[in-house]
Order: sequence, then C-alpha cells, then structure tokens
Amino acid sequence: MNRLTTLGLVIGLATVAAPLIASAQCIEVTPEICDYGDVKVGTGKSQTITIHSCASSAVTVYYIGIVEGAFDAFTVGPMPGVPFPLPGGETLEVEVTFTPPALGAHEALFCVMHDAPGSETCFDFIGVGVRGWRCSAAKMAP
Repeated sequence: MNRLTTLGLVIGLATVAAPLIASAQCIEVTPEICDYGDVKVGTGKSQTITIHSCASSAVTVYYIGIVEGAFDAFTVGPMPGVPFPLPGGETLEVEVTFTPPALGAHEALFCVMHDAPGSETCFDFIGVGVRGWRCSAAKMAP
C-alpha cells in the first residue's frame, strides 16, 4: 500500500512541506510451518497454503514450489503458470500434498519468489512416514 505522508521541515522561520511516499508491498504466506504429522507410507494428506498480497498494487509472483529437500514426498498444485500478477489485497490458495514414499521424517523448503521487498518468502514442510496398522484374521483363543 502506498501512503502519502507529509514531512514538515523548518528552515529559518519558514516551514516547507514535502510529500514522502512509502511503499508497503509484501507477500504473506500462511501457515508459516506445515507439519503434516504422521502419515501412512503411500497415502496422502493435503493442506492449503494461502498466499496473500498485502500490497496496494499487484505483486508479480515468479515461482511457487519446493526448492530443496524431499521433492518426492511433497506435491504442489494446481496453480497458475508463472510469472503472474497477484493483485493487491488478493489471495491465492495452493494445495500441497504430503505422500511419504518411505518410513521416517521428510522435510522440504517451500518458497514463493516475487518482486515485493525480500524477493522470496520461504518456510518448511515436515511430515513423518509411518506404517499402517495390519490386522490379523486369526482369532485369539480364550
């Protein structure tokens, strides 16, 4: 958001007013950490990531996705082709699915790269691949 503020300067006995323009372009991504918890290997659990433009004008988004870590465990999409403008005050929701390919902890770094100050907003996805329960058809003797 652009705000017009007046800066008053006193020079001698005269006051000179000069406008100041402050740019408040930004991108907010929530949640900041996506913890999927325990998920059975081979099954998926999804969460929605919200990308919000807190600017008064459009912010250009250049990339949305995983930049390092367990690429095979997390799937991002569907989403618009990049680059694209995200108008000021608008949000984009992106679904990210965790499907652990193996037992154990999985982590990936998710980033939104844009032209707002800071140029990227990143956070972690974490989840643990676990075994599913197996039930036996055998009956227990009394």
